[in-house]
Amino acid sequence: MSGILFVVSAAYLFPATGAGQGQFAALAEIPRDKGIVDTTISMIIHLCLCDIKDVLPLRRGQHSPDNMHDSNCILHYSAAAGAFLISFYVIPYLLDPYDYRRRFPGPWSAVLSNSWKSSAVKTGKACNTMFEIHQKYGPFVRIGPNHISIADPDALEDIYKHGNGLLKSDYYAMFRLGTHESLFTSRDKAEHSTKRRRLAHIFSPQNILSYQPRVRNNIRHLVDQLDMRCQQAAEGRSGFNWSAKDGRAVLDICSQMSYLAFDLIGDLAMRSPLGMIQAQRDTTNVAKSLTDGAKTIQLPLIELFDKGTQSVSSIGVYPRWAQASLLLLPWNLYGLFAVRNMLGFASAALSHRLRRTQDSSDDKEARGVDMADKLLEARDEDGNLIPREELLIETFGLLFAGSDTTSNTLSAFCFYLAKHPHLQAKLQAELDEHIPLKYSHQDTESGSEIDPVATYEPIKDLLYLNACMKETMRLHSALGLGLPRVVPPGKSFTVDGQTFKAGSIISVPTFVTNGESVWGHDADEFRPERWLEDSKDVVRVDQLNLMYAHKACMGRNLAIMDILLIVATIFRRYDLQLGHPDAKPTIRDSVIRQVYDCPIAIKRRGMATE
Repeated sequence: MSGILFVVSAAYLFPATGAGQGQFAALAEIPRDKGIVDTTISMIIHLCLCDIKDVLPLRRGQHSPDNMHDSNCILHYSAAAGAFLISFYVIPYLLDPYDYRRRFPGPWSAVLSNSWKSSAVKTGKACNTMFEIHQKYGPFVRIGPNHISIADPDALEDIYKHGNGLLKSDYYAMFRLGTHESLFTSRDKAEHSTKRRRLAHIFSPQNILSYQPRVRNNIRHLVDQLDMRCQQAAEGRSGFNWSAKDGRAVLDICSQMSYLAFDLIGDLAMRSPLGMIQAQRDTTNVAKSLTDGAKTIQLPLIELFDKGTQSVSSIGVYPRWAQASLLLLPWNLYGLFAVRNMLGFASAALSHRLRRTQDSSDDKEARGVDMADKLLEARDEDGNLIPREELLIETFGLLFAGSDTTSNTLSAFCFYLAKHPHLQAKLQAELDEHIPLKYSHQDTESGSEIDPVATYEPIKDLLYLNACMKETMRLHSALGLGLPRVVPPGKSFTVDGQTFKAGSIISVPTFVTNGESVWGHDADEFRPERWLEDSKDVVRVDQLNLMYAHKACMGRNLAIMDILLIVATIFRRYDLQLGHPDAKPTIRDSVIRQVYDCPIAIKRRGMATE
């Protein structure tokens, strides 16, 4: 058996030129362009099955006619495994079908297997790892057998612009749910364009503004919680998830922003506020049965999302044929259950939303419409309503696509401004000028306090507020990894003077617009003023970021409105400091850069004099 398998490997490396080579003659005729991996695996499985009688151990009590011992079985198994590994990893490397070996350096294990990138994702340090290997190897790095990472800002436009002919890779298949593709997972360009047109009206400027009442209502819940903590901290009292220190409430800002973001998107997407801000816990009541909403269970949606995303991201780097099997490995099962539970929540929320009676026009005007109102209006090309299963998939995307990215950006924003008090004071001066928290005595006899939650119109164009947001997104990009694109069959693609054959996967890591090559010696510093300078580099990077964000996130403008409303409300009302001098968030990244555990000390502005 072992000899046969090694001969097969050699025959595949050095195929016979003539016919009549026994059972291996056909192998020599296998075209190289039909997939080395698939062909090799089929070949190994076929030969193993042909000789299975020589490999399987005999039943207890039976004796081999040839006096075969158990050690021979182990030897056969080992030989088969060795031949498989050689065929699966070494042969494709030696044949070099993508012409990578002499052109692109990279970690030695990455040239043989996708396990290197998968491990980087599992450790939660994928972005830092990518930065380090580009520092070591240069702008072109091989991070998989057929995957090249390109750290060049100019490559962003080439790889992600519309109409360049590139397709989404198998990575997106791991995010597919059910039989319908979502806007995010759809890899067929025609299908993706159709879905994008169908959903575009949800994020039109007019509709985004119509969501503002719901956004502000959820921010008001956060203000109530922070006000209560500030008042109690001023009295020297602490709470179950925060403490009092020097008259300030010290709390984990990352948890608060996560609660708010998930509450907000649940309300916007399905008119189903999750209640995390009020509960101060990562817990959501979900109906156990779609027909009996009275019986509920509690799910930790934030934890499920984080674990599920990390799991599917680490598996998504593998070819599609391997993904389903890898997902069933014991250490990946939690991610599988997490995705199942999230889908169950989305299904229950959608069913509940569809059963509810329509609100009166007065209620909609007071509280604002939700995205479900707009999604239910969407039609296909024949004018029919979207099927329920497809509606569920898009609802799932609406619920979870924007929540984590928004919360992570908000957490990073609060951290950077708390770390730099002089920049925080500059932002607060701008906010005080345009949206003062109190009426002056000249404007009203009582000088009473206005609504603590900001409105969008007076803040959307504030220069320093927007500069702080852009600088936060520069240093802490929401995406942890570059979005992979594959060269389609029969095509080639050239970027930065390098040509990639069909089947090649290429991506641009998100940190490429953040480094010294663009921003100079202070690239690692939080300096919002750079976005206010008259620089061609600033304009160019701004354009690239807009283009990349447009491809990656259809709801970007809604996310920007949410972020600006939240941070404007927080910084005009509160003063933030680091919980201790060395405080900083813990970062774990996969497809999304997630932040955790950042203690911030907060108090009401001017509270000591009120």
